[in-house]
Amino acid sequence: MRKPKPYYRKQTGTWYLQLGKRQIRLSKNEEEAFQKYHEIMLNQSAYTSTLTDVLDVLDHYLEW
Repeated sequence: MRKPKPYYRKQTGTWYLQLGKRQIRLSKNEEEAFQKYHEIMLNQSAYTSTLTDVLDVLDHYLEW
């Protein structure tokens, strides 16, 4: 799976991030956009580790 990265939309002059099906507006300023991107990715990694733990529990249950 590829790591999502910010991209620039010329028509709006804004930086965005695509996470799954969601498009998140970051900022018009590139530096601010990358700061928000890093904050989102830190929070996203915490979510995915919890999700992985849940999937492990479900796998063990299904094996049982």
